[in-house]
Amino acid sequence: MQISLSQPCAQHCGGGHGGWGKGGRVERPRTGPQEIRESASTVRVSSKTDLTVETAEGDRITISLEARAQLSAAARQGRDGGGASYASASSQSRIEIGVQGQLSEAELADLTELIGALSGEGGEDGLDIGTIASFDFQQTRTVEAGSLFRYAA
Repeated sequence: MQISLSQPCAQHCGGGHGGWGKGGRVERPRTGPQEIRESASTVRVSSKTDLTVETAEGDRITISLEARAQLSAAARQGRDGGGASYASASSQSRIEIGVQGQLSEAELADLTELIGALSGEGGEDGLDIGTIASFDFQQTRTVEAGSLFRYAA
């Protein structure tokens, strides 16, 4: 799919402000040194992972992970040519682990192998998790991004 923004301004709104230029570039009106430019961008990422495991002996293990991160940046160039910029980052994470029953050494080893395989760190020999009767693995990841650009005279 190709989108073209090359549309003479006079065709869609009567012109008078610079409009769209050739090749999809935005041509701003030439206002000289009194122009103010501002931009801001934010990216938010969140993920949630849930793993429920039941062993052959009936023990139940639940592991839940949640993580969030946000990055923001803004810049402004004033009428006098001076400017300022700002950036920030924040993150938070949470893990919950629940065990119902008593895990044997073999069950703990199999659980460790299963977690390694689900996280992409497992070996190429396949899984040998004989003490694990069943497991349920769910993972969601969300990415949101936004930007704002403003030019003013």
